[in-house]
Amino acid sequence: ASEVASLTLAVEIYRIEHPPGLVEQNLIVVQQRAPTCRGQAARWASELVEWLGSVGVKRIVLLSSASKMGGRDSQLKDEFAGHFRVMMTEHMEREPGVRSLLLDTLLWRVVEGTGRLGWVPSETTGSEETTDASENFESMRPAFLPAMRPGSFIRVFLQTATLLSIPTLGLVRFVHEGDNAADALELASCLESWIRVSSGSDAGTTIGATANHSFPPSWRHLFGDTEANETLY
Repeated sequence: ASEVASLTLAVEIYRIEHPPGLVEQNLIVVQQRAPTCRGQAARWASELVEWLGSVGVKRIVLLSSASKMGGRDSQLKDEFAGHFRVMMTEHMEREPGVRSLLLDTLLWRVVEGTGRLGWVPSETTGSEETTDASENFESMRPAFLPAMRPGSFIRVFLQTATLLSIPTLGLVRFVHEGDNAADALELASCLESWIRVSSGSDAGTTIGATANHSFPPSWRHLFGDTEANETLY
C-alpha cells in the first residue's frame, strides 16, 4: 500500500478530542517545526499566545528545551528529575493543588535561583529571597536558560500569558543538539502524566507508562527527505 502524502509545515496544529484525563475538554497541540526568524522570537511568542487566547484556550503547557551544556553537574546527575525543570505563571500557581501536584506528587522541580515560579517576571534576573539558607540557589541556576534573556521566546511567551491571565506551565528539558525525538517523547509523557494525575489516575505517575504516541508526519524526515548514503560513513 502506498503511503498517504501529507504536508509538512513550519507550524503544525493537532486537535485531540477528549483525551484521557480531559473527558470534557479538548487538547490542542501546536508543534513549531522550524526555527523562528532571527529577531522575530518576541513578536511570534506574543502573537501565538494572543491567538491561543482568542480561540478560547483555557490553559497552556509550553514544552521546550535548554542546552545541557548550561546545566550544573548537580542538576544532571539524576537520571530523570535532574534533566527537567518547570516554570509557571502566577495564574497557574494559583490554581488549586497545582503546585503541590507538580512538586510533591510528580517530584518536578522549579528552576533554581529564580524564585517560586521558576523564572523572574520582571526584567531583572536577580534571585528572589529563599528561606533555605543552606543552599546557594543563585549558583544553581542553569548557565544558559532562555527564560532569563529579555526578549527570548520563552520569556515573552510567559510574560504575554501573564498579561492575558492565561494559566501557563513551562516544562523544560536539558538536551544536546541533534535528534531530540526521544527527548520530545519524554516531554510528552510528562505532560500526559500531569493530565492523568490531575484527573485522579495513579497510572500517570509512571513516566513512560502511557499509551502509544502518534508521531507528526514531519518526524519521518528530521534531516531531509532522502536517506543518507551509507557509503559516506
